[in-house]
Amino acid sequence: VFDPFAGSGTVLTEAMLRGRDFLARDVNPLAILLCKVKQGPFFPEAMREKALDLLARVKNDKKQRVEVDFPGRDKWFTVDAAIELSKIWRAIELEPTIWARRFFWIALAETVRTTSNSRTSTFKLHIRPETERATRRVKPVDTFTNVLHGNLSSLDVLTAELLENKHISR
Repeated sequence: VFDPFAGSGTVLTEAMLRGRDFLARDVNPLAILLCKVKQGPFFPEAMREKALDLLARVKNDKKQRVEVDFPGRDKWFTVDAAIELSKIWRAIELEPTIWARRFFWIALAETVRTTSNSRTSTFKLHIRPETERATRRVKPVDTFTNVLHGNLSSLDVLTAELLENKHISR
């Protein structure tokens, strides 16, 4: 199966579930990352252990430094959100295995999207109204944890289905 616009990897997943070979292209680096994560490896228990280690690193990180600087950063993120996102980023950078780091980057990307000051109802970057920003309290670490647990559940389901269909052997 060839998918010239891989997107979130739905066609990849469906091809895998049917035991088909797959090739995809996309210009969006996030789409490529999603496909790399969805193609495996499928080690749900090892990923859960790595997730626990990662969350412990985040919790134990006492640094108040913001790791990323770009024009307009303070427009799109509160200082507290930027600090929490930086803790997550540092914890991911300490993960030695690329397949686990990629999995964590996906959860971080979703966390960045949902904890920014951007309205998530549009595809263009539009800032939330000042009244909403003033009362909105985001917790990137909590958001990341929830996204990560959801992604781990999805990994469990996909792995079980691939094993049931005998498309992976372990």
